[in-house]
Amino acid sequence: MTTTGAAKYKSYIQDLNSEIMLIEEAAEIHEAHITSALPTKLQQLILIGDHKQLRPTVNSMRLASEFNLDISMFERLIMSGMKHATLTTQRRMRPEISAVIRELYPTLEDYKSEEGYPNIKGVGSNYFFFNHQFSESENKDS
Repeated sequence: MTTTGAAKYKSYIQDLNSEIMLIEEAAEIHEAHITSALPTKLQQLILIGDHKQLRPTVNSMRLASEFNLDISMFERLIMSGMKHATLTTQRRMRPEISAVIRELYPTLEDYKSEEGYPNIKGVGSNYFFFNHQFSESENKDS
């Protein structure tokens, strides 16, 4: 369920009388969206995500900087010393790609199955970056 759905159907969530709630992509969710959806009988809140990647989207840079609205409850808890677990083995990236993020995740290891993939055919490298000098355009319809 999305956070919008959780707010819309809060009474149904309350009726479940759940003592445990699990929230995925917690680093991308505004704190108010989480706290407003918590059931009254909640005993355990499990937050899953990556506090070193995407933050919550804030449409006002001023509000984000003045009130730290671009910091999720998940990131705030981790940065204040809350006990947490971090994955140490990745199973989704080629080793040459995971090597690029070692600065953020120095203890990250590649699982055995990620080694030995054949090179990608038709390109000179298994990964590359695009650099452009064009400004982003605004879509007035969105």
